[in-house]
Amino acid sequence: MLVAVTLLPALLALLGPRINTARVVPKRFLGGGGRFWHRWSQAVMRRPALFLLVSIGILLALAWPVKDMRAGSPGVADLSADSDSRRGIEFLAEKWSPGTVSPIYVIVDTGSAYGVFDAGILRGLAELDRILEEDPRVERVETVAGLSLPADPALLADPQRLQALAIQDPVTAARLASLVNISGGSGKTVVRVMPLDPGSSETRELVKELRSRTLPSVEGLSQTTIMVGGSAAEVVDFTNMLKGAFPYLVAGVLMITYLVLLLLFRSLILPLKAIFMNLLSVAAAYGVLVLVFQEGWGDSLLGFKAPGGILPFVPVILFSILFGLSMDYEVFMLSRIKEEYDRGSSNERAVALGLEKTGRIITTAALIMIVVFGSFALTETIVIKEFGVGLAVSIFIDASIVRVIMVPATMKLLGKWNWWLPGWLDRLLPNLSLKH
Repeated sequence: MLVAVTLLPALLALLGPRINTARVVPKRFLGGGGRFWHRWSQAVMRRPALFLLVSIGILLALAWPVKDMRAGSPGVADLSADSDSRRGIEFLAEKWSPGTVSPIYVIVDTGSAYGVFDAGILRGLAELDRILEEDPRVERVETVAGLSLPADPALLADPQRLQALAIQDPVTAARLASLVNISGGSGKTVVRVMPLDPGSSETRELVKELRSRTLPSVEGLSQTTIMVGGSAAEVVDFTNMLKGAFPYLVAGVLMITYLVLLLLFRSLILPLKAIFMNLLSVAAAYGVLVLVFQEGWGDSLLGFKAPGGILPFVPVILFSILFGLSMDYEVFMLSRIKEEYDRGSSNERAVALGLEKTGRIITTAALIMIVVFGSFALTETIVIKEFGVGLAVSIFIDASIVRVIMVPATMKLLGKWNWWLPGWLDRLLPNLSLKH
């Protein structure tokens, strides 16, 4: 922004008419662009209701899959097949199992005098072991209750006895040391749960069930403090955090956008219209993401296999970027329309002249961004592909449907209501009008 309002004007002042010396396209090929957009806007405004209904129908159809959007898990499938990290994880999964590479960790803090070796705690861990072993989503479970240990907890709580166990059965002692904090008083233990598919939605549901239903129902563990961790739990927690914060992000962006546009255009209606159309554009882009990256439409063309879900942070970041880009186009176009209207043009003529003067620039800028963002979709990392497809589709929708069809259609239908602002509010608001 600072460069745009300082360096750019200075360069333009220095170059003057020489700015047009090295033309990429001869001027004769650019002369008719404005007239085309003028005629196009008039055609739209002759049948504004038809154009508007068809446009909204298209955007709603594209946005419809959003209702089925599922959160995906970042994993090795998101990486290039040739990357060292992916090959290393796949090697470990092949030699052991995927669950061994990425287990679910259940941490139990007992608070008991005998720590983990309390008879009631061991019975609770054994019950948890049995429940999880019977779950079809679990490959196997590692818990201290599955070890061959002396029955007397007093013996196990004695460090000398544990040293004797290490001498007699070093394998069991090593496994015990990996599951219990022996050097820290044996008050905590870890249960390692190896899921069949760590990155699946079923595994994330398993994490939720462990926290909400399974662990609270195990009688022997009712007085303990239990925490569930691991990569699947991290995805669940991160997704829940984003779901909780996302509505506040949207509300904040919409509120600030409305206030800024209200001050700029001195209208109560135009900001609402702009926000509504931009939300439709973003929702349509989300719908395309679901179709491609969740349902697998066209994934082979982009050289990947659909992971079956959208990475949870992608919609949040996309909303911020897309809403900002769409609003840039909106402000640019409405500013020209507002200038013509303030000069005395009728509402329809102001719209036609505004689109005539901005249509070619908007289309060209959109084409540049579509090419740039579309190149992201050719990378080998799925998260970059998601950003590329989402950005390119949204810019295309915004430039081809929203800006050149829905804007002139809605402004024709609203007529003088486009510029309505109560007098008392006009007197209260600071004047940032474009004509001053």
